[in-house]
Amino acid sequence: MRSDCLRSAINYYRCAFQYPDTKRKVGKCEPKTLILWGNADKYLITEGAQLSAQWCEDAKLHIISGASYWVQQDEPSIVNGHIDHFFLSK
Repeated sequence: MRSDCLRSAINYYRCAFQYPDTKRKVGKCEPKTLILWGNADKYLITEGAQLSAQWCEDAKLHIISGASYWVQQDEPSIVNGHIDHFFLSK
């Protein structure tokens, strides 16, 4: 493991506390968003994906049956199909 791998994450929090009065945009994510979620994830629940989609203006959520957290490894053809359709749709 690289010795500096946590630097950017730590700097994010340092900056957040150093400049607490910075105006932050609060609202929904505006870009078109694709969420692919496996329903066999041992640690993250499906409701988390649904809640994430609610914070997006234009979210496409696909729950992939039998896939774990590593949905792209478990079901590559399904994932690739959803990505292709997402980028080819308007």
